[in-house]
Amino acid sequence: MAESEWQVMRFHQKFWIWLVRTIAIMLVMFTFSNMSYDKQDIKPFLQEKVKITETTLPTVEFHYNDHQITTQDPYAFLEFLLRKSAHILEYFILTVFWFKTLSYVPYYKGIGIKYIVPAIFSLGYAALDEWHQTFVSGRTGQLIDVFVVDAIGVVLACIVAGVLPLIDFKKTK
Repeated sequence: MAESEWQVMRFHQKFWIWLVRTIAIMLVMFTFSNMSYDKQDIKPFLQEKVKITETTLPTVEFHYNDHQITTQDPYAFLEFLLRKSAHILEYFILTVFWFKTLSYVPYYKGIGIKYIVPAIFSLGYAALDEWHQTFVSGRTGQLIDVFVVDAIGVVLACIVAGVLPLIDFKKTK
């Protein structure tokens, strides 16, 4: 086998490996999304492990999805922050995996495409995930989750993907 044929075969192998990994992440996300809120409620765990009161936290109040989010209910507030942080992290990871998967696609080097396609794939999946949640007991699909919370993870991944190649990790003397 010629060296160029070997490189092409290796290139395709890496693409498929990363695509399977990316789809696996999406399946894990779907599994969590498919659980009812009651199965994901972490307030009892927080109440057992973390001792906080409404005076422990600074006063914060805002509306989200027709609910009042406030530090007056510290465990619900903490759960809200943890759940939204998890969304940011999972869409950051998904976008990074799309970057890696798509880096093995020939002619996929244009700067616009390099950042736009993983973002579109990740936000598209976020939108489908929110729509799916409208069918799950105790869950509500919210576009604000897609275009604010999940988008933060996607944008952070795009920033990291853009900045990391600029950093010289080799120690120079």
